[in-house]
Amino acid sequence: MKKICRALLLAVMALGVFSAVNTQSASASSYHKGTPTALRGYWRTKMHKYRGGLHSSYYWGYYHLTIKKNSFRDAGIQAGAEVPTKLSYRYLGHHTYYLKGSERMGKSMVYPFKWKIKKISSKKLTTLDVINKGSKTTTWYRFSGQISKHTYYPYPYVPLAYPKD
Repeated sequence: MKKICRALLLAVMALGVFSAVNTQSASASSYHKGTPTALRGYWRTKMHKYRGGLHSSYYWGYYHLTIKKNSFRDAGIQAGAEVPTKLSYRYLGHHTYYLKGSERMGKSMVYPFKWKIKKISSKKLTTLDVINKGSKTTTWYRFSGQISKHTYYPYPYVPLAYPKD
């Protein structure tokens, strides 16, 4: 009886050691290629009043954000777009993601791209540009990504405000 118990104990220990050596750990802090599935889609801000154009005139406009599997595009009306490449992300917990990549400006200048994105609900998320220390949190709202021919939604048609002579 003693020999059988010892043999069983030895067999269980051998299986335990073998299974402990053979386990794979999935670290939540590792980076994954592309963008998170939960964030993909078309997003826009609420309409804001911006200063610019000729003679410091004001205009109303949206910022819009497009997140696809391997691409990210952040642009505003009458503004340049931010299009980073080599995207990867890390899940931080509580529906928060850390997205990083690199953004090419010209032929030789490459800038790092780092955003912290929190998904508040299925129709709302917030972003923070980690690189720019003075940046504020931006709130984005989901939309269809289609533009109306009549109202140019979500990019309203604003005629240029030229001063009358």
